[in-house]
Amino acid sequence: MENKDIRYNKEKNEIQFIGKITSFKFYTQLFSALKEHYQINGKEAVPIFSFVFVDEFDALVIPNIISIGLIIKRFHQGKRIPLKILNTSATKFLDSINFFKHVGEQDFIGETIIENGFEKNISKKIGLDIFKFEKGYLGFYNNRSIQKSFNPTHKIQIFNNCSFEYYKNYSDDEIPPDKLEKVLDTIRTKKFNELKPKVEKYFYEIIHYKQREKDDINSILTILTEIISNSILYSDSLCSVMLQSKDDKTKISISDIGIGLEGSLKYKPNFDFHISNTYEGNYKEKLKNYLLIFDAFH
Repeated sequence: MENKDIRYNKEKNEIQFIGKITSFKFYTQLFSALKEHYQINGKEAVPIFSFVFVDEFDALVIPNIISIGLIIKRFHQGKRIPLKILNTSATKFLDSINFFKHVGEQDFIGETIIENGFEKNISKKIGLDIFKFEKGYLGFYNNRSIQKSFNPTHKIQIFNNCSFEYYKNYSDDEIPPDKLEKVLDTIRTKKFNELKPKVEKYFYEIIHYKQREKDDINSILTILTEIISNSILYSDSLCSVMLQSKDDKTKISISDIGIGLEGSLKYKPNFDFHISNTYEGNYKEKLKNYLLIFDAFH
């Protein structure tokens, strides 16, 4: 067995995460481990994930873990992924950022929102039902230290898929191509304005961490809103977001599972009207492998 921090353990039949888990290790090691799992067990076997030997998670890798979980769950037609955990500092960290609430069974929590200047209590659904884990290992952490490099007030945020609001207009034959972009621009603006208060609520304090100027904070919030809005409009999936301010830097990790280049050409005719028509015409089969290859590179 190779000496990797994310590897497939044949004896225990599980994908093991070991040591400090970074985005680099996620991209360079996890997919190799998954490939080995499926080669040995076949496509019907849901992989087992183990976080038992993790010392620390880079906060910015968490959205990627959620996305790969969603992909595997979809591949296995809704089956949850077994996840092994113990009462460790790494588990305490994941618990503190609401990871287990987001990837566990669906539940409802109370949340206060501002509507027309007044506070309003609502019931919010949470839980993507991705992983199956033993909840008994959550809580009762005693004095186990949380990762020193991370501010425990930072939480993972999930923004729901609203692609249906965007893509449904592409197939509307009543809207000619020259007017469609205006309609879509209206949808983009509407979604941006809906998201801006939420982004400010979730991320203002994190961005304000180093006493930045007010104009800088507003600029960052605007950029974040634009990125998140693009993700949930174009990807045909939900997106998960982790923001972290540290050492005078603000880093953001946003992950969705995307619609792909071929999906873009298929479902977004005005993505490039002429290219799309060509793709759907005589060159469809000829271009298919070419497009898939470049989609894989992307």
